[in-house]
Amino acid sequence: MKQYSPSRISRAFYHMIRNRYYTDRGLTALRRDVLLKLGAYLGRTGCHPSMATLADECRASVRSVQRAVQWAAEQGLIAIKTTTRRMGNRIVRGVHYYTLIVDPERQGKERRLWLARSVIRQIRNSVSPQDRVADQASTNIFSKGISSYPHRVLSRNQMLDVFERSGMRPVDGS
Repeated sequence: MKQYSPSRISRAFYHMIRNRYYTDRGLTALRRDVLLKLGAYLGRTGCHPSMATLADECRASVRSVQRAVQWAAEQGLIAIKTTTRRMGNRIVRGVHYYTLIVDPERQGKERRLWLARSVIRQIRNSVSPQDRVADQASTNIFSKGISSYPHRVLSRNQMLDVFERSGMRPVDGS
């Protein structure tokens, strides 16, 4: 795969965004400005301006710029890679690296990846906290036994049934 210089990619990205602005109704003036500023920040080390910097240069709020960047990622125009780093006992979100995507085939692939990630996020968030605790408790109970037993994950209701059959009473949180 041939490596192109950042200036060549940013020129191609600029022309693609400029032409798309006149044909795509979803590409507003703010979204166009944010994408063009991202293209301007592309350099040898990559593209990683902060949201505050983009907001200042586009004369918009940080939240509006975040929405514009999220829209561009959903459309497959850019790919976002978020870094994390450890500070003591905490894991802190680091820099966002943006990849400008000019190739239409790759844009479709990024669009499908974004959709798959959002579906997984929704599924993960739809599980109630009680079920997560019950799943963790059942995993811990069965993992402390003999390792030859199969690990079973029980739902909250299944755990309550196990407690009732064994004669134990579950402790209420109240």
